[in-house]
Amino acid sequence: MSIGITDKLVAKNGAFEDLVNASEVGGDGTSSNALPADTVASGSASELVRVDSTGAYLEGAGVAVTDLATAAQGALADSALQSSDIGSSVQAYDAELAAIAGLASAADRVPYFTGSGTASLATFTSAGRALVDDASASAQRTTLGLVAGGAGDIWVEKAGDTMTGDLNLSGGSVAIDSTEEFRVNRGGATIDGYRRDIFGTNIFRLASVARLQMWGAGDVGIGSGAAAPAGTRGSVLVFGDNGGNPTMGASSAAIYATTGGSGTGSGGALVEMVAQDSANNRTTISPHNFSMFEPDLADPLPWAYHSSNAVVGKEISVDMAKLARLVEQLTGEKLVYIRDLPESERKTWDEIQDEHEAARQADQAAWDAAPEAAKQRNPRPADYQRKPEPAWIAARKWNRDRGNGGAR
Repeated sequence: MSIGITDKLVAKNGAFEDLVNASEVGGDGTSSNALPADTVASGSASELVRVDSTGAYLEGAGVAVTDLATAAQGALADSALQSSDIGSSVQAYDAELAAIAGLASAADRVPYFTGSGTASLATFTSAGRALVDDASASAQRTTLGLVAGGAGDIWVEKAGDTMTGDLNLSGGSVAIDSTEEFRVNRGGATIDGYRRDIFGTNIFRLASVARLQMWGAGDVGIGSGAAAPAGTRGSVLVFGDNGGNPTMGASSAAIYATTGGSGTGSGGALVEMVAQDSANNRTTISPHNFSMFEPDLADPLPWAYHSSNAVVGKEISVDMAKLARLVEQLTGEKLVYIRDLPESERKTWDEIQDEHEAARQADQAAWDAAPEAAKQRNPRPADYQRKPEPAWIAARKWNRDRGNGGAR
């Protein structure tokens, strides 16, 4: 009997069974289909198995089939996983890998960790992949269609970038850091803008000079020389020294502060408030311009009417306190009423100067504590220069200290 190479030959009860031909092939000679002793089962390619009364053998090798099984089991034992292999040649158990392995993969999804040992899937579309695989910001802008100089040229990325056209905000705002500045550069030399400095002052600049200031307490200053008032404040409009008298237009009038041209007579220079009409009549409305006369000590609070006109070429000053006193003497009528202030409302000139100096020192302390970047944009406030007491005030303080307060 010949067994072909394609026949199914399996071991069964100490014999071999041909599953294709449904016949038993054995070496015990008991089957009608059994191979006689020393019969060789062979195929078309080569001889395969020799069967005799002692067992089945691989022809030409003299190796029993049972020995092959033993050898195979030994080989399997040798290849079994050893504990020393884990973590070196074989990956040990890992919670992160287990978390990823527990995800159900799907198109356009990418795993990500949601915590320690937990993971989930995020959407990662082809559009997202096209952006992520770009090697530079320039390539990403190209992917997004933001081509410089084209219809998509809409970004301002860094210092020095320029955006043309209007920036329109609908229901939004422009957020500026408390120490940053919003600027309009006109021709590169002069700058208009707004910023909030490290002292809490909101500053509006024109031609690089502070023109309008709003201090933290709510007071408003006009002009570069305006200084926040000391003490209680919140609704004060402060004018800085204009440095001179302007020339008004034909349909304009103004109020401003100045020491220029008017003087204050005896004593230190005071900044006075001036009203000026379209005919350039300048009238001092803080009535202490004593540039043309010395006020009488008989008047505890002298005041003057002062005005000038460059076109007329005249200046006038009227001692109003003395005028009222003389009218009283002529008519016997009481025109001027004077009382002493309560002690709680009185201040010496030095006390007023101390308040200004303390306020300046507080600004200096704020500057010292500010970040270096903020200091670069805000010069350190200069020390306060104490103002001398005007002579007319000093004279009346002396008179008041004598006990009569200048009262009549």
